[in-house]
Amino acid sequence: MHILIGTNADDLDAFDRLVAAKLPAKKWVVPKQAAVGDPVIFYFWSTGFYARGKVASIPVKGIFQSGPKKRPRNVMRSDISNIQFLETPLARTVVAEQIPEWGWARMRFPCPTTPPEEVKAKLIGLIKHTSSTSHSDDTEDDVILRVASSAHRDRAVMEGIAHEGRALRRSRNRALRQEALRQAAGVCAACGVKWSEVLDGLGESVLHVHHRKQLALARTPRKTAIEDLAVVCSNCHSMIHVDPDAAIAVEELQKRWRREGLSIRASKRGARRAI
Repeated sequence: MHILIGTNADDLDAFDRLVAAKLPAKKWVVPKQAAVGDPVIFYFWSTGFYARGKVASIPVKGIFQSGPKKRPRNVMRSDISNIQFLETPLARTVVAEQIPEWGWARMRFPCPTTPPEEVKAKLIGLIKHTSSTSHSDDTEDDVILRVASSAHRDRAVMEGIAHEGRALRRSRNRALRQEALRQAAGVCAACGVKWSEVLDGLGESVLHVHHRKQLALARTPRKTAIEDLAVVCSNCHSMIHVDPDAAIAVEELQKRWRREGLSIRASKRGARRAI
């Protein structure tokens, strides 16, 4: 079993979209000893131990930029499939308290790791403790699967806990964004809905400015022209970025809408009902 890391809220949002779409998480940094079929647990700085999955591809060498100066370092990357949420995220502070001999749990900036066997057994025990339906003869995979499969039961859970974190965000040009919105005239470039006419113009607030070349993947700052932008609604923007490493082209999403047989008029009626 390996522990994989998500560092900030943007990672978590993209991860949630992947799981909702039942897609694999591509090119995640994994420990060098990871192999296809190995179980993994995802740890996010903002939530704790959050989900489980399995290594789906042979690890390959890659580059990861870390730290405030974004220094590159060599890593191994794999795709992760069969991702499911844990019933309740497990805080690292709880793990550090319950497994004091595991130094990783007290690291300031934890990195992907493979816990020792004795630590792994205790960690699985903590996860098992969160499940009201576990059994004494559960295997490691049984426990994680059982906890994950009950994630969407009709129950109340604690939310709203404040977490302190650090994230790097890439700058955007406000004037360029405003010009793109002006030229779009309230129309989504993907689904074709004229959102400026929905709910007396209130619908226009759902429009986002999308970079056709993913700015988040750029290693250095770059120039952006108005032709590099597309204005899309929030629903289409989420679909475009279902895979955070391989955005769907706006034109491809247009074609998919047409293949679904949805006319602009029908889409607009649906948008009115949704709002």
